[in-house]
Amino acid sequence: MNKTNAQTVAAAQSAPVPATNSARPFYWSVRRELWEHRSLYLAPAIVALVLLLAMIVGAFKLPPAIATFDALSPDKQRELASAPYAVVALILVATAMVVALFYCLDALFGERRDRSVLFWKSMPVSDRTAVLAKVAVPTLVVPAFLFVLITATQLFVLLGNVLVWGVKGLSVSNLLQRLPLIDMPVGVAYLVVTLAVWYAPIYAWLLLVSAWARRSALAWAVVPWIAITAFEQ
Repeated sequence: MNKTNAQTVAAAQSAPVPATNSARPFYWSVRRELWEHRSLYLAPAIVALVLLLAMIVGAFKLPPAIATFDALSPDKQRELASAPYAVVALILVATAMVVALFYCLDALFGERRDRSVLFWKSMPVSDRTAVLAKVAVPTLVVPAFLFVLITATQLFVLLGNVLVWGVKGLSVSNLLQRLPLIDMPVGVAYLVVTLAVWYAPIYAWLLLVSAWARRSALAWAVVPWIAITAFEQ
């Protein structure tokens, strides 16, 4: 009987761990990063609200080019109609990238500074899972959230433009024809993915500095590159 129990225990220990159990610590580690660094999504969301409010206020006074939109050439119409959506995308991308850079610089440095790393190391989460979660935040989570936010903001801008143009007596169908409605989300996805891959080495460097520097993490992240540039000159 004891031999049978020992074989059962050994078989249970050697059985493969389900994928859900191995993925759960990583999922909650990512959630923890978002809980502790709310600026990752609050800052772009606030900027998006400010942009929408600015466009609502500006809609009461149409620029001269918008008032004569139907009389412009097709190329000018296409350029003028797409400009607000490009501005929204660029501003939100710049905001998210800046927030992600500062997050990487403080991700590990802040935990060592306030000693909270001692508490998190007592949790049943490996160092590899914790580091991978911190890497996934700027390279996966922030780009995914940014794509949704930009697409939603551009949709609200489109609805506002349609209402304003209808009230002002302009041709709404002409506006919709000049807008690349299908290409815009594809372009946003391409922009977000490209920037995430492009900035990945910078994120890795900042995380390395955040884990290594004892003080002045920003100085350690910037000064070496300035010194290398000066030495090359």
